[in-house]
Amino acid sequence: MLDDAMALEIPLQIASAVKGKLLYGTHKGDLTIILRTGLQLRIIGATFVPGLETNLLSTKQLGESGYTITFDESGCTMSHKRDGK
Repeated sequence: MLDDAMALEIPLQIASAVKGKLLYGTHKGDLTIILRTGLQLRIIGATFVPGLETNLLSTKQLGESGYTITFDESGCTMSHKRDGK
């Protein structure tokens, strides 16, 4: 769940993969994700979209927050410029 969630004055329209279905982001806040390794990943300014069937993570937003994301044949690796983890 979002920490310090604030309602958006104007809901953010999100196009769905289901033809013709629109969803709306209603709140914005910070989010902490605990990885399988036990490390915590802090997402600043995440948008809450009621009715979304799965969570989406923006690699652009992660990059803007100081994370480096690398995809290769073995999977995905993320590190933060602050601590290299």
